[in-house]
Amino acid sequence: MTGRWVEAAEALRLGLLYRVDDEPGQIAADLAESVLAHGPGALAKVKMVTSAGGLLDRLHAERDANREAWAQGPLPPDPG
Repeated sequence: MTGRWVEAAEALRLGLLYRVDDEPGQIAADLAESVLAHGPGALAKVKMVTSAGGLLDRLHAERDANREAWAQGPLPPDPG
């Protein structure tokens, strides 16, 4: 919320992440393989869940707000 950069270990400790891995490309490939193994309907189901209740719209709004905030420049250093 403050715009302060957080290293992976701290983000994990804060609960912003559930996992940190040395091989993120391999993790992404494994996830893609898992989705594909469930057939073509699996991706449609994921899309349906993310669009339900406007979740996808809220995620896009959050992305746009973050882009706008970053375009304005960094925040002053956190005093704490």
